[in-house]
Amino acid sequence: MLLVAGCGHGLAPPGPTGVQGRITFLGTWPSNTDFVAVALFPYEPTADDPVLPLAWQTMDAMPPGSVFDYNLSVPGGSYGFLVVAWIEQGSNIFDFDSWVILAFHADPEAPSQPGEVVVITGLIRRIDLTADLNLVPSTMHAIAAVPGGP
Repeated sequence: MLLVAGCGHGLAPPGPTGVQGRITFLGTWPSNTDFVAVALFPYEPTADDPVLPLAWQTMDAMPPGSVFDYNLSVPGGSYGFLVVAWIEQGSNIFDFDSWVILAFHADPEAPSQPGEVVVITGLIRRIDLTADLNLVPSTMHAIAAVPGGP
């Protein structure tokens, strides 16, 4: 007797795995934008624990009302922080305290907190986000040169 056990995929390997979606931008891009990044972390980084993102994708400034389709390839698993962040020109991109969070995947039970992102091997998890560029503090916007000034 021959017994064959399978994983439901037959002999074919599982399909692509990761997170993808559309980011809709509200507001005007500050002129000192270096870039905006969508990033997936195992958990929310802190000053004491500045973990690197497992995957990220960057985009340059776009016209107001623009959308950006992202695709992050990651292994199946549970992730704690999916974020869209604004990074100012001249900033150290690995200094997460300098990132301005424009959007994050929220916990449905506590919308002010990051939500868990569960990715199943062989499947793409779709998460759309709305990023509000008005959250960039005005003190971080580039100041135009004053005519006749220094």
